[in-house]
Amino acid sequence: MNETYYSIGQVARKLGVSVETLRYYDKEGLLPFVGRDEAGRRRFSSNDMHLLRMIMYLKLSGLSVAKISEFVNLRQNDGDSSLKERFDILLTQENELEEKLEEIKITLAYMKFKKWYFMTSIEAGTESIHLIEGSDQIKDDSILEEEYIAYLKNKGDKAGLEEFMPLSQVTVVDND
Repeated sequence: MNETYYSIGQVARKLGVSVETLRYYDKEGLLPFVGRDEAGRRRFSSNDMHLLRMIMYLKLSGLSVAKISEFVNLRQNDGDSSLKERFDILLTQENELEEKLEEIKITLAYMKFKKWYFMTSIEAGTESIHLIEGSDQIKDDSILEEEYIAYLKNKGDKAGLEEFMPLSQVTVVDND
């Protein structure tokens, strides 16, 4: 059976990445499985494309190049004896992504709340609608939240109601 091989340019176009990205991955040791032709040019097989896609998703998931390299080398050098170790790497990264996803959901819900705050202020021509009367102090969070929830109910925004989390239930953690 004749295997079809692809050039680095063809692979870059197929996967939607730059040739430079693929060269960087190769330089970082992420592509030890890619063969070369007589002239030294990379030759990517269909299986190589599958592995490259895996590398790209690992990178998109936030896995470091060093950790991806470890993953690739475990597969390349240890094969089946590294299945559990590679699974554990994926499981750890999946858990981190789930945490980030939850943080993003909470942040997005808050941003929608603040968008409402500014939208209603713009419509009123003043931010004072959200201030304690006769002061420059913003109303208590619980009052603003009640107003926002009433707005969502009036709008029939069930999804917005489901995703909104009262500020008293949110803990902001800055990992920097």
